[in-house]
Amino acid sequence: MRSLLVNFFVLASVFAVPVWPIFGVPSDSAQIQSKADDGPYVLWEGDKAHAHWIKNGAHVVKTFNAPFDLPLEGFGSLGLRLDGRAYPEVEFELPEPPRIFVLSDVHGVFDVMRDLLVANKVIDSRNRWTFGKGHLVILGDVADRGDQVTEIYWFIRALEESARTVGGRVHMIMGNHEAMLLTGDYRYVNPMYMGQVDGMPSLAYLYGTQSEFGRWLRNRPLMLKLGSTLFLHGGISPEFLARGLDIAAANRNLRLAPKEDRDELNAFLQGSAGPLWYRGMVLDNQSDSITEADIDRTLARFNVKRVVVGHTTVEKASSLHNGKVLAIDAGIQHRRGEALYIQKGKIFRALPDGSKVEL
Repeated sequence: MRSLLVNFFVLASVFAVPVWPIFGVPSDSAQIQSKADDGPYVLWEGDKAHAHWIKNGAHVVKTFNAPFDLPLEGFGSLGLRLDGRAYPEVEFELPEPPRIFVLSDVHGVFDVMRDLLVANKVIDSRNRWTFGKGHLVILGDVADRGDQVTEIYWFIRALEESARTVGGRVHMIMGNHEAMLLTGDYRYVNPMYMGQVDGMPSLAYLYGTQSEFGRWLRNRPLMLKLGSTLFLHGGISPEFLARGLDIAAANRNLRLAPKEDRDELNAFLQGSAGPLWYRGMVLDNQSDSITEADIDRTLARFNVKRVVVGHTTVEKASSLHNGKVLAIDAGIQHRRGEALYIQKGKIFRALPDGSKVEL
């Protein structure tokens, strides 16, 4: 029965065409943007930053000298200072924090994501970090489908800095839709991002190697280990195990490029059996389903007790394979959704009303 239910939601995630509302999450009782607006997007030219917006249907650009404070209008107390420097290598193995809040596959639906964070006291109503030394983990696929993608990326990026000031952390992990966006595969991009106004750079530039989004996203890891838990977007396949790869090799060897320009390792990492796309840890009775022996090998390879994945839509955050795999893509893109909460080894479903149900 679970296989049929999971398969139903996988098909729904591929073929459903939900209606996303105008971005209007209130912060200080102010509407942030309308569909006629988009941005900012920051493109670097040396130590100069050119910030591009669409405002009231027209292209607007402002130039700043680094470092500078980027205007994030309507985000309450959140702000962001940019300096144009290269991002340092991400830490992908860390001790287990006191609390971990995990969500996945937001797909441009900012208000549902934000409501989950507010209800579960990760942030307050003014978007201020209230999770102390806890960690927020986002398992990729912010991009595509919905029309609030720009807002979510800036929100996550600014929340990273806000959390650090009090000892907390925000981790954004690479999803297959981030990889698609960064390599020019725009099949699932919301149409509002494709019909740019005169003067507005194309997506190839807005997410290119000289853009702030492009630089930041290309620095995101494929997987993250916090204490005894491994986090990634899709899953670990038997083929991944057979290659002898570990977390460091996977993270450090990922090179995002169009299909025709990928070497053999990157063709695998970005392919159907790679960590971005593999569904076999969640789907049962499929030709590529993983065995219990392979799951045990995965836990031993990474020295963890469990693996947390998104990518494959399920009815609710679920404990699979006797708690060794946790599937948490519970349909935020379809405006329902929930998250995962880990505290001192106990695992909970984090519900939209802020209540928690132990798994």
